[in-house]
Amino acid sequence: MARKIIFWICTFAVIILLLIGLAKWGQKSSTTSTNTDVSIIKDTDWYKGDKASAVVLVEYSDFQCPACRNFEPTIKEVLAEYGDRMVLVYRHFPIYASHKNAKLAGQAAEAAGKQGKFWEYHDLVFEKQDEWKSLKDPASIFIEYAKSLSLDVTLFESDMNSDEAKHSVEDDANEGTRYGVNSTPTFYLNGVKLQLDSYDQLKNAIKTAVGA
Repeated sequence: MARKIIFWICTFAVIILLLIGLAKWGQKSSTTSTNTDVSIIKDTDWYKGDKASAVVLVEYSDFQCPACRNFEPTIKEVLAEYGDRMVLVYRHFPIYASHKNAKLAGQAAEAAGKQGKFWEYHDLVFEKQDEWKSLKDPASIFIEYAKSLSLDVTLFESDMNSDEAKHSVEDDANEGTRYGVNSTPTFYLNGVKLQLDSYDQLKNAIKTAVGA
């Protein structure tokens, strides 16, 4: 009789431990795709919309990436509709292995940003992606884009090739890697990494967040 009691006590204890372990595992797995730190807007970030908004969409992007370019109309549509109730943060994530000109494009955008035209340059580089994506050295055409935006070209060229611009792009990319970014575009909405199969999914996620 005593052995049976001990057996059942031990069995019950094992079951309790298993249930506790499963509960902890479930709690951990439900939060692995969330990282609130990614939504903290840094002084070095480029953003559009209401910085004070509770809805923060972070985009890790590559200027040479066709998918990133294809998402641009959707992003503009979302900002046009909800820009007063959300903020978009753009961060660089050049895919070095396959997009050889992406890093310099990011540096060029940083240089334009030094003269107050990051977003204008951002739009132009995406719009004209097919012109420069296959060039051996796109620096000259990036300078031409700067001219078209009436930037100080001498200053622009110096800033584009500066260590500051290089580090800005590299720091974004390194940070993205730490957050689990491995492709572009990658979006985080309020710290949650979005798994997107369509442009409408992005719009619906933001619509839900803004409504909430």
